[in-house]
Amino acid sequence: MGRDRLPRDDRGVSESAGVGVLIALTVLVTASVGISVLFIPSEAEQGTNATFSFDHFPDSGQLLVTHEDGDAIPAGDIVVSGESKNLTWASILNVSTTKPVEPGDAVQLSDSSAWEDQVQQRHDIAIYYVPNATSAKLLDRWEP
Repeated sequence: MGRDRLPRDDRGVSESAGVGVLIALTVLVTASVGISVLFIPSEAEQGTNATFSFDHFPDSGQLLVTHEDGDAIPAGDIVVSGESKNLTWASILNVSTTKPVEPGDAVQLSDSSAWEDQVQQRHDIAIYYVPNATSAKLLDRWEP
């Protein structure tokens, strides 16, 4: 009576399950690596930091921006952004874009500089680190 039954073979099911698990792990690892490459900023972009001080002279409409502390950054990679202007530190001072901006260096924003406008109390000025065309990091901001 027991000989008429077909033998039960579970070996094919366990091998299929094992292959499925390996494929799922491969897809998960590949997706994790892809996401980290595409969406996590590079170490250079994360690590670049600088602080700036702002001295406003309302009578003359001048704002003196001074690099106080932090990393030396190429002048062409620092963008000073205002109400309707976006100029690099290099273009305001008319220096090489590769010249490092170090603590103690300053730029004057006024109608007598390349900024070509007075800075008033109502203006917001932001300093950005822009190492390439696709990324920007806010370093500091003057909000009167």
